[in-house]
Amino acid sequence: MPRSSPKNGRLARTCYGSACPDFLGFLAARWQILRANLLAWWDLFRLSSHEGEKVFIDCGSNLGQGALFFSRFFRPREWRYVLIEPNPACHARLRRLAKEKLSHGGRPAQVIPRAAWISNGSRCLYGAPKGQAAVGASLNPGHNGGVASRKGARFLIIPTFDLGQFLLGLFPRRSRRPAPCVVMKMDIEGAETTVLPHLLKIGSLQKLRALYVEWHSRNWYRDWE
Repeated sequence: MPRSSPKNGRLARTCYGSACPDFLGFLAARWQILRANLLAWWDLFRLSSHEGEKVFIDCGSNLGQGALFFSRFFRPREWRYVLIEPNPACHARLRRLAKEKLSHGGRPAQVIPRAAWISNGSRCLYGAPKGQAAVGASLNPGHNGGVASRKGARFLIIPTFDLGQFLLGLFPRRSRRPAPCVVMKMDIEGAETTVLPHLLKIGSLQKLRALYVEWHSRNWYRDWE
């Protein structure tokens, strides 16, 4: 293409004119992405090189989408998977996935058909019509804009368990074996605002080597529990 063409003129002004800072900003952004990826791969290498037991907890599994994604990095042949999901409509799919895709040492991944909470008992699961594997079902009646708290909202009564005590149970006090490396992904649709402070209070949060959380901050309710 001739040097005098308009396209070449625009290119010259982009490289040497006032748009140059945008180009430098682009390079800076690309460097930040590369740096983040390098740090992520280093963390993955550091976690995978642990000599003791390695446990990946998928807290809020739904149909196992998150577990399948993370299994590309935390290989089931090296990591024992625990799938936590309270919606009964998801359990058959999760058990099949635990056996076919996430088995460890010839054993299926553990499926816990209860809701991660701060105590053992039962609660209402809103936004989960019976028989439907709904995305976004929550213990929080104000989740999803308060739809669940309106008159006539559908809910299920589901069992809960103390997630903090469960985590502490993974770390035996008197054992000569190395402490396990525990990584957790948490997507519990707004209940994290209650569960995470509880984990911090009893000392189980500090035992995690890595925690991946999907925050649902749009409709936080401090006193909803």
